[in-house]
Amino acid sequence: MAAGVSKAAVSKVLHNSSTSVRVGAARALQIRQLAEEMGYVPNQTARTLKSNRSHTIGIYFEDLAGIASGPLYTMHLLDGVCQEVFRRHYRVALLAELDEDGTRHALRDGRLDGVIWCRLVRDERTLRVLHDCPIPIVTLTQPDAELSGPNLVSVSCDNAGGIDGAVDHLWGLGHRRILFLHESREADASDCVDRLEAFRSTMSARGIQIGGGDVKSWSWSLDEFPAWWQTVPPHTAVMAWSERCAGQLLIQCRRNKVKVPAELSVVGFDSTQYAEQTRPRLTCVRQPITEMASLAARSVISLIEGSEPSSHSFILPCPLDIRRSTARSHRRESNP
Repeated sequence: MAAGVSKAAVSKVLHNSSTSVRVGAARALQIRQLAEEMGYVPNQTARTLKSNRSHTIGIYFEDLAGIASGPLYTMHLLDGVCQEVFRRHYRVALLAELDEDGTRHALRDGRLDGVIWCRLVRDERTLRVLHDCPIPIVTLTQPDAELSGPNLVSVSCDNAGGIDGAVDHLWGLGHRRILFLHESREADASDCVDRLEAFRSTMSARGIQIGGGDVKSWSWSLDEFPAWWQTVPPHTAVMAWSERCAGQLLIQCRRNKVKVPAELSVVGFDSTQYAEQTRPRLTCVRQPITEMASLAARSVISLIEGSEPSSHSFILPCPLDIRRSTARSHRRESNP
């Protein structure tokens, strides 16, 4: 060896991989200087094979389309994860499709140490993948009896509390007929399902039973809005399941000369800076996205490194940010 020491000593200094080899400070400095002069770079693949760790965490979205189109949910999520992960010297890999065989292979072949699962669909296929997974998984979804195990952690916002706060705000403004709106491609997303269930429950508690006409599943651009509005619906307010959906609804209202909030109040869910830029500024349930993502990253790293996380189920509160898209309706009387 150029440094005049054993391979074990070099490995100790450059990889910190041995507890049985002792190297003095002067010799360690010499080894590092020689390594730099020779352009030596530690072989990460070899280190992975030796430690059985890739130091890579997968972030599974399933659908990454439109992340730069306005709404900032995904950007806040990535920011929260990456700040925590990079600080702990892990890397991030984005996973954007769920193919059962391919996903199982990716979760078992050693390329990932753990996964943060962002858009969860509670179907049989997904549950099977989660239960069979040999590496830690943190889901950004509310806890579920079917989603439990020593290698699973759930991190979510309080969907029920957030929806109840939004409905309470609209109720105080006199709105009694409220439409719940989502895009058809998001109908099976766990957050959408949970928020719709919470909407039905909180309206029922106020004596309003939600019928089929009170829930709409429209296209990504909400192109069905003009035809719906022409039917003169009884609804004076809309509870959109997400910030993106609510923002798209505001665009449709402007195109069709529908005054918000005078004729139709609109509430969304997420409340990133995007809600400050819509016209009018969007009243929104605030989901603590960055905090949730950071917590998810810390939890998955704890599981990877053999530490027990402080909990296997976290639910963060969701306050309401009241802006300009809600008011008492003057289009028709809201009370029954």
